[in-house]
Amino acid sequence: MRIIINRSDAIGDFLLTLPVIIGIKKHIPDCQIFLIHGPRVRDLLPFFPWFKDCFCWEKNKTKKIELRRWMKEIDAKAFIHIGGDTTPCFLSRFLNIPFRGGLISRWQTFLTLNKGVRQSRSHQLKHESDWNYELLGPLWPFAKVDAPGKSGLAPVFDLSPELTEKAIEWLATSFPQKGATLVIHPGMSGHTLNWPISHYIELIERILNHNKTIRLVLSFTPTDQRFIDPIKKHFQHGPLWMNRIMPFDGSVYGLPFYIHLLAQADAFIGPSTGTTHLAHFLGTPVLAFYSPVRAQHAKRWGPYEKNSKTIVLAPDIILKPKNKSAWQNAESLMTQITVDQAFKSLGILLRGKI
Repeated sequence: MRIIINRSDAIGDFLLTLPVIIGIKKHIPDCQIFLIHGPRVRDLLPFFPWFKDCFCWEKNKTKKIELRRWMKEIDAKAFIHIGGDTTPCFLSRFLNIPFRGGLISRWQTFLTLNKGVRQSRSHQLKHESDWNYELLGPLWPFAKVDAPGKSGLAPVFDLSPELTEKAIEWLATSFPQKGATLVIHPGMSGHTLNWPISHYIELIERILNHNKTIRLVLSFTPTDQRFIDPIKKHFQHGPLWMNRIMPFDGSVYGLPFYIHLLAQADAFIGPSTGTTHLAHFLGTPVLAFYSPVRAQHAKRWGPYEKNSKTIVLAPDIILKPKNKSAWQNAESLMTQITVDQAFKSLGILLRGKI
């Protein structure tokens, strides 16, 4: 069976869809999976072996013609819309793909999906990967497969020995001293609440003053400048900058190299963003900061199958803000996650290395 999956949005969303893709391949082993993805995900695809072919979707007229031709040539028996742009949904109906499943949420999906599933994700706290997996409910009988369980679906990255060696070399040449390596990625996109930047600065100072051998990689992309600039301004004229704090611009080095660098880290610190999920799936210990807002909560967007190598800190309350004042209150609650909490949690993850 040939199956087309549409997940054409952000990196974090894509990563939390991987258990779905692994589940399909595991329980329908003779199927071929074709992926429609967004531009930001492109560099992730070589790490995973499950895709027969992939199409990078960007919404324009030329791409639409190419996508229609690509989908037609596949002659798929099933199409599953998990997230992203709905143009592929219309094309799946135009091409009369027999099974058109996935998430029914917008009017476009009501018109195009004949085996879609309606979900009230904003009204019930459940992990995003679980919501995604439930979309496969109608697929199992169509594929004549008994409804399977969800165990053993975490992705494993197929890392390159060559890039691993380059990451080790980069750390050795970037820092004058040997020691444990921390990667801090304070930036994020979208409107999800973040830990205060002043807290990140205080935590960095406390870590580096407490242990004189810790090496800190400050990772970012150009869209993260509003988070990075205050940190750079605070440290760049002192002795720590470019000595024990090394800035790492992901747009310069590329995502594949960054993934191999994350795999070498002793711990990762960051908010609710795709980079946090990357570190978690790589098996790197993770300290993550999450919002108390219901739609952004760790119970929905936290690391997949959280284990002893992952600590999530969040205000002990669940909010559903309805106005500007309520959002300001939610933002102020992020200050309640103290630097002391974060430092102690990091000590647990590093097991004596700090």
